Amino acid sequence: SIFITHWTLMMKNPSSGQSPFEKRDVRLISPSLAEIDAKLRKEKENLAILEDTLKKNKAVNESVNKILLSFEDRLGNLEKTILPVYNETSILQRRQHNLESVLGALDNVIGYHSVSRDVEYIIKDGPGGRDLHVFIEAMDRLFSAVNYFEKNNPSSVELENVATLFENGTGTLCREFREILTRYSNPVNVRKVINLINDEESEVSLRESLPVSNLPEKAKCELKEISGWLTRHGKVDHVNVYARIRSNIVVNTVVGIKDQMKKESGSHGNSGRQSLSNVVFYSSNKGNRKVDLGMSKIQKMIEKKASMVLNKASKTIESSRRPSAVVLEDLIADYDIETFLISLSGFLKLMMSEKLVMQGIIPDDHMCACLDMIGRDSLEYLAKEGESLCQRAKKLILRQDFIGVLSLLPILKHVTTQLTDFDSVLFQEKTKLKSLVSGMSETVSGALDEVINRLKTDQDRHLPHDGTVHELTSNTLVFLEQLLDYKDILAPLMSQDQCLINSTRFISADKDLQDNMLLGAYLQRVLSTLGLNLFSKSEGYGDSHLRPIFRLNNYQYILSAVQRTAMLTTLSAFEKGCEENYQDLVLEQKRLYSQSWSRVLHYIVGTDIPLPVLQAGKLKDKDRAFVKDKFTVKQRLLNFISIQIYIYCNFTYFIHSCLTGAYQPILVLLSKICLKIPVTRIIQHDFAIWLISLSQVYLSICVHCCEGIIHFNMCSTYPLLC
Repeated sequence: SIFITHWTLMMKNPSSGQSPFEKRDVRLISPSLAEIDAKLRKEKENLAILEDTLKKNKAVNESVNKILLSFEDRLGNLEKTILPVYNETSILQRRQHNLESVLGALDNVIGYHSVSRDVEYIIKDGPGGRDLHVFIEAMDRLFSAVNYFEKNNPSSVELENVATLFENGTGTLCREFREILTRYSNPVNVRKVINLINDEESEVSLRESLPVSNLPEKAKCELKEISGWLTRHGKVDHVNVYARIRSNIVVNTVVGIKDQMKKESGSHGNSGRQSLSNVVFYSSNKGNRKVDLGMSKIQKMIEKKASMVLNKASKTIESSRRPSAVVLEDLIADYDIETFLISLSGFLKLMMSEKLVMQGIIPDDHMCACLDMIGRDSLEYLAKEGESLCQRAKKLILRQDFIGVLSLLPILKHVTTQLTDFDSVLFQEKTKLKSLVSGMSETVSGALDEVINRLKTDQDRHLPHDGTVHELTSNTLVFLEQLLDYKDILAPLMSQDQCLINSTRFISADKDLQDNMLLGAYLQRVLSTLGLNLFSKSEGYGDSHLRPIFRLNNYQYILSAVQRTAMLTTLSAFEKGCEENYQDLVLEQKRLYSQSWSRVLHYIVGTDIPLPVLQAGKLKDKDRAFVKDKFTVKQRLLNFISIQIYIYCNFTYFIHSCLTGAYQPILVLLSKICLKIPVTRIIQHDFAIWLISLSQVYLSICVHCCEGIIHFNMCSTYPLLC
């Protein structure tokens, strides 16, 4: 209203003092002022109502303040009354708690003083006379009493009593542990172990446990409970007790395996030794001297006393065929290796089973040491057996019996393939096994090097009389053929030879190819050295045409052996054209041998008589005699060559022909070739002396060929020779 009034005054005309709208809008302004007055009156009424409400609220506020002040006064009075009662109650409760604690402590102390009296009869009866849990609880009470008296009254008599009972109880638990373990640690069935190892289907199951322990579940639970209590209280003597008892089981089983194998072998063990003695890489010089000396004695006595010749010869042959006792002890028989391998496999299975059995009985932090203690004696026994095999193998190397050394390869292969399993059951003691493997590896490596050195330095000039395959060739190939099955074992040994590494020219990422290359390089070195040795030996033949026959037979034998076995694949990995090289050598020796017939063909291809004269068919007496002489000489040479081949191929039948009277055409030839006895002695009826000399030559061949039985049969057939 004020605003409108002010605005109206401002809009008046200054000259007239009147609003410009005064005349025009009088009727519009009058209603607006009426509305404003109505609203003003209404607002005044509302204001009056508000003031009345405010007065009422003020009255209510004063009333509430009075009530609150009254409540506060009453609460203060209540607090003054209750607080002393609360404080007194809390003091009484604290006193009650203290009294209860004191009573509990007194009961506990009284219990400690009476524990020796309460559990004495339980300790004396032992765990065998009652439930093991009751005995364990009594031992726990004694342990608590000992700790209490040591802490609070270390000089009391009660401490001595409970400590004595506790030590007695601990000893009783240890004895109970030993008795339970001994009672149920039954000997292992050795036959069962051998059958399981020999079973072909069990090769994959070598990692599986062998049920060597028949501990019932109740006994196993008791052992676990006793062991757990002893371990918690710092007693670990039972671990040593467990290791000793289980070690005896394992040792007896391993020794029993060897005894069982020996018992089952029986006399087969001797045959095994003999079979190995028949496969000798090369006869030692000492053995050759023995044979040569024996035969030289026969030669000295031939012309003095014929009746003593065969007796001496038979003794010489027997001594050459039967190895001495020392040699037999040094030989490594097949059943020796088999026994050692089965014993080693049995030991591994026993140790894996022991590892499973001791779980829960032996604390985890003592399990490794316990396994080492269990396997220590058995491993020492096996290590001694393995070292004995190594020593015998080294003696075989000294006598150039290299094939016997190969018997160590199955052991190396077996231990290498099972090394992961051995690592899981042996910890500190596995160094003995690794030392054994290292010793065997060095022995085999030395044998491989010695083979080549022996072939290089061999000075023996003993040759087969018929130019056939030399014993050195056959035995060398037998030796090399045995290496093919163990290339994964031999490759690491050969990789230490820098010469072989350099000869392979490169290192392949493929392990199998690299192994083949290393073994192929070694085979090539041996065969090359053997070839040089054979060529040198062939020069010992007096007949120049027998030399290519000897080389041809040996080269062809080598080629056939290489083609027949996997040796060709191994050699080809190192050198591609090895087969073609030997084929070329064979063809070359055939060509050289064919030249031996040139002296015969020379007489029939000559041009002494003109061809037209021969074609005319009319020869002069001179020409006819000339042709006749040529054919006579040719026939004589053919007979000479045929008799040589006849002697080379069948010496026994040749003696038979002599004894039956068919000796006259070749007496002169034999005297020149074999015996070097003057023809006059043969013609002058010294036939008996000649036959004895002939038998001497045959005996020398028999001794070198180990076929003396034929000689004795011949003596029984032809009494004239005797």
